[in-house]
Amino acid sequence: MQDLIRKQNDLALQREKEIRADMKQLAASEARVAALEQQLQDQAQLKNPRGDALSRREQAYFPHLTTNHRLGLGVLHQ
Repeated sequence: MQDLIRKQNDLALQREKEIRADMKQLAASEARVAALEQQLQDQAQLKNPRGDALSRREQAYFPHLTTNHRLGLGVLHQ
């Protein structure tokens, strides 16, 4: 009985270690994505210094907006 409990505890500890490692890997991946998104935004700013381009994140939230709409021309993308 003691061996069974010990094995269950060992399995639980091993799974917890795996989960923690997976969480660290996920956090690193998310940080990398954030850094790449920032890099893309910075590049877009250099290409369009007026700042009237939508970032990828903004495009995802506001797909109906066009550059003309953001400039006040009121054009909606259909």
